[in-house]
Amino acid sequence: MNGVRECFALKRMSAVFKCFLVFCAFCFASFSSTAACTGIAIGKNATADGSVIITRNEDYDVNNWAKHMVVHLRKVNKAGTIMTFPTGLKVPASKISYKYTAMPDWDAKDLSTTSGPFAEEGINQYMVAMTATFSADTNKRAQAAEPFVKVGIEESVMPTLILPRVKTARQGVKLLGQFINRYGAAEADVIFFADKQGAWVFEMGAAHAWVAERVPDGRYIMMANALRLTSIDLTDHKNVIASPGLYQKTVKNRLLAHPSKTHFNFAAAYGVLGKPYNNNRIWLGEKIMTPSLKQSTALKTYPDFLKPDHKITLSKIITMMRANYKGTVLAGIAKRPIAVDRNIESHILQIRPYVISPLSGLIWQSLGNVADSVFVPVYAAITHTPDTYHVGTNQYGSRSAYWAFRGASALAEANNNEFMPILHSYWRHLQGQFFARQPYVDSMLTKMYKQNKQAALSFANFYSNSAMRLAVHDAKKIRGDLITAITKNTETGYTQERLRQKLKVDNG
Repeated sequence: MNGVRECFALKRMSAVFKCFLVFCAFCFASFSSTAACTGIAIGKNATADGSVIITRNEDYDVNNWAKHMVVHLRKVNKAGTIMTFPTGLKVPASKISYKYTAMPDWDAKDLSTTSGPFAEEGINQYMVAMTATFSADTNKRAQAAEPFVKVGIEESVMPTLILPRVKTARQGVKLLGQFINRYGAAEADVIFFADKQGAWVFEMGAAHAWVAERVPDGRYIMMANALRLTSIDLTDHKNVIASPGLYQKTVKNRLLAHPSKTHFNFAAAYGVLGKPYNNNRIWLGEKIMTPSLKQSTALKTYPDFLKPDHKITLSKIITMMRANYKGTVLAGIAKRPIAVDRNIESHILQIRPYVISPLSGLIWQSLGNVADSVFVPVYAAITHTPDTYHVGTNQYGSRSAYWAFRGASALAEANNNEFMPILHSYWRHLQGQFFARQPYVDSMLTKMYKQNKQAALSFANFYSNSAMRLAVHDAKKIRGDLITAITKNTETGYTQERLRQKLKVDNG
């Protein structure tokens, strides 16, 4: 009898130890050395509710890089104040720094002593949204003609430089261009801007070569890790802004075989075309948004801007951001899906013209692997975030919001077929609640704002923080239930259905 008990105990220990090993593997394992992102920018006439939307999955080399969500409040800077970045870049501060939200790394210096702060994305007090960046490649011809500078404008500094200074997306485009003109670009990147007027795509391909194009109101653009703009009308100054002398420089350096001012191919001149790593994701995103368009999976370039078959909803965007190639002709062939385990955060930045301005910016924020998490609504009008959203390192910590979501996902991976569907079902339920509640919250806040502006803004802050805390609470509860389920996995009668029913009760 004692032998049977010992055997049972060893089996239980084995199950727990296996869970621990899997948890460690998923939290601390290193992946590809390339950080890569995927996203979409959508014009207001292409969305179901008339909002302008920009999104991005932020990917990293590893999946244990804790993200923080913070708010930088409006401030007046002393004359002569210099913004000094770890890269060595020094830029005079503006007289006034506008309030803006940001999603920095927990400590960029842990990656490099010359990096940071990697604010990544945010919306400022004037409802200007920015996500930076989609890292891109440049070709050898372009780099030989105009190499990047060592200390200049790069991903790590962009939102921190731009969001505190601009009142429109167009102004953001121009200011970023001015900084590149003055200091030079240190890398190739793609950036999205948005405000209630529309969305912009900004591409930088050499030290002083950049171009930006407004997304047509009825269309969208899919973005991976490549320069994408292939047919730009440089004479259309309303919808296109470019670096000084871009066309002449391109011709002089023979970067295009057949240059054209009205069909300027920036991607061909400065980028690297045809990489399956990027094009497979673009093909997949366009297939989701415009399934009626039948495209080869082996095109060198895909359309810059496309019209969706149906007006794009938030649910459709999330489906795209979580997509893999299952059920497509690239299943088992393409190696890089849109959603990967090393997503460290994902965001949907939504500017709604139909909502009164201070409340029109909404951030749908997901932490951890986008496929295994939930998008939480956060008004850009917030003045602070819960403590749990701005703590955490690359080591697991129980107080961290990032680790609450990442931990639940990693534990579900311990038995992917059994536990992951339950985790996904739980998050889908909570996501549905957030979606269903949002119109009522918007309506209530709009009425409140007309009577008492400060009360409305205070409640928007309260609601956002409550939603964030609720999601973290649920993530920790799921994590606890998963640990319990895994340790009881050898118990007779402890089935998947029991765990499912427990989570269903907890979820209301």
